[in-house]
Amino acid sequence: MIEIRRVSVADTLPLRQRLLRPMQELDELVFEGDEDPGAVHLGAYDGDDMVGIASLAPSPGPLGRWRIRQVGVVPRGRGAGLGRRLVEALLEEAEGPVHLSARSHLEDWYLGLGFERVGEVYDKPPVGPHVDMVRGGGAP
Repeated sequence: MIEIRRVSVADTLPLRQRLLRPMQELDELVFEGDEDPGAVHLGAYDGDDMVGIASLAPSPGPLGRWRIRQVGVVPRGRGAGLGRRLVEALLEEAEGPVHLSARSHLEDWYLGLGFERVGEVYDKPPVGPHVDMVRGGGAP
C-alpha cells in the first residue's frame, strides 16, 4: 500500500531531479515558495522507497492563491492513480484558487482533475512546452 505523507522540500529534490529536471543540479531545484512556512511537500512511499512527489506553495496572484508544482511519479507507480492522489491531497490543503504550470502533454490529465486551461502553450526553458491552468476560480 502506498502511503502519502508530508516531507521536507529537501526530501523531494532527488526525485525532482530524476523525474522532472535531470538537466539541473539539486541546488537549482528549490523554487520560490518552497521554503515558505505554508508550503506543503508530499512524498508517496512504497515501503521505504519514495515513488512520488508533489508540492504546494502560497503564490498570490491573478491565477490563484496557491501553486502546485513538481508533481512526479516513478515509472513503476504510474497509471495507478498515484499522481491523482498526490494532487488531490494538495488541493485539500489549499485555501482558495490553485494554479499550476503543466507540461503541455499533461493538459488533459489536469483537465480530468478539474483544472481549466488559461492562455496558450508557451516554452519554459529548460523543460519545454507548458500551459497555465487554474482550479477553483482565478481565471482572468
